This record gives sequence, C-alpha cells and structure tokens, in this order.
Amino acid sequence: MTRTRRSTRDVEGYLFVAPALLFFLAFIVYPIVFNVGISFFTWRGIGAKFTYVGLGNYLRFFTSPITSRVGRNTGLLLAVMVPAHIAVGLIVAYLLNLRVRLTAIYRILFFIPLVIPGVVTASVFGMLLEPSFGVLNTLLRSLRLGILARNWLGDTTLVIWSIIVVTSWSFVGYAMVVYLGGLQGIPDEIREAAVLDGTNEPQMFLFVVFPLLKGCHATLVILGVLGVFRFFDIVWILTEGGPAQTSEVPATLIYRSAMMESQTGYAGAISVVVLITCIFLAVLLLGSFRRR
Repeated sequence: MTRTRRSTRDVEGYLFVAPALLFFLAFIVYPIVFNVGISFFTWRGIGAKFTYVGLGNYLRFFTSPITSRVGRNTGLLLAVMVPAHIAVGLIVAYLLNLRVRLTAIYRILFFIPLVIPGVVTASVFGMLLEPSFGVLNTLLRSLRLGILARNWLGDTTLVIWSIIVVTSWSFVGYAMVVYLGGLQGIPDEIREAAVLDGTNEPQMFLFVVFPLLKGCHATLVILGVLGVFRFFDIVWILTEGGPAQTSEVPATLIYRSAMMESQTGYAGAISVVVLITCIFLAVLLLGSFRRR
C-alpha cells in the first residue's frame, strides 16, 4: 500500500513538471542541439540541401578578418562598458542611499532608461547623434564648438565609443537597483561600529561597504559579461554593424550571416563558439568569486 501511494505520488509529480520539462526540451535543448548539428553543414535555410563540411564553418570563422574585428569590439565592451555600468551604478546607489532630498525622484529618473525598450533608445540616440541635423552637433555649433562636431555613428574610430555611451545610459539603472538592494541589506550596527572607530565617509565606502557588496559585484560582472555576447538591438538599429563592419559584435554577425546572407550553417558555428565562450567565462568568474 505504501509503495502504491509512493508511485502514485511520483506520477503526480512527473505530471506537474511535464509541461515545464516539455517547454524546456522544445525551446531550449532542441534548438541548441539542432544549432550544433547544422554548424557542421552548409545550409542556406528551410528547403535547402544540407552539405556536410565538417569543421569547415569553424575554420572559416577563425580565419576570417572580421573575426578579429568582432573580438576587438567585444574585448572593448568587456573592458570599458561593463566596468562603467558597475562603477556608475554603485556610485549613484551609494549617494541615493544616503537619504538625500528627492531620493525617490532620482531613483525613478535613473531607472527609467532601463525600462525603455532598446529599439526606442537606439532610435532616439540615432536622431541625437545624426551628423547634419542631430541635436548634439547642432548644440556644439550653436556654442561655436563646431570643430568638435563629428559623424558619431559613421566614423570608424568613434562608432564603438558612441555605442558604449548609449548602452551605459541604458543599463546603469539596473546596477543601481542591484546595489541599492545590497546597501539596504547591510546592518546599521556595522556602520555604527565603523563610525565609533573613527571611520570617515570615504573609508566607510572603501573598507566597509564595498567588501560587503561582493555578491552584488559578482552578479553584475557575470550578467554584464554574458550580456555583451547577446548585445544586439541597440547596435543593429544604430549602425547595423557598420561602418564597414567596424561596430560588429557577435550577435549582429550571427544575424547578418543567418538572415541576410543565408549562411545558416556558418551562423550556427559562430553561435556554438559564442556559447562555449560564455560557458567558459561564467564558470571562470563563478570560480573566481567563490575562491575570494
């Protein structure tokens, strides 16, 4: 009787998780397996023939000139954009946590960019940075600083920096929210003890608050690093990876290869490389933070 009840309970449990499991298999596992499979073939999409090329797509990716450019852009985003988001978000959160006047309004103002869709953000900044009639260049000319006016999205040396500024404006609010939660979780007793020991405000921030936010640091670094590899909408709408693919990032290269050039097998190989890179970086970062 006990075994019958236990097996019935097990069946009920499996039935409860079956919908979620089927969804996971259909929309997560199967696409990954299918993508890995087509990466070994030349395939131009639905209705086209599969031609086995082995590691040909991977060799093409690693020997392509555009790969080094995408790597440089990705490295720049990791080295500049992620730390900028975290640093600015931490400073803003710390200042707002000091209970200054109009704190609620400031929090809303910094959080609003996060809830604005990337399409809207890119469209607005595209108009602001337009070289001839954009607000930024028009303002510079009106201040007799026309010499500083640039084609912000058309200059091969400036375009990636323009994109970094736009994304920093968009995502600083997320870091702020995470850090605010961490700051409000620090017990008042710790702060009071530090004050009694003669700690001033900069010392309080550097030696008391900052180490206690380790969990927030880890979360934001990992999400930021992984977010760079799926970064797509703002780049595509602003530049489509141009000019001359100088602002190409992994997601735009995958989209271009699969949707615009019908090189689905090649796009699948790039996706596999990006997936492996993300897994490696996530494991590396998690291990690093755990050791510390």
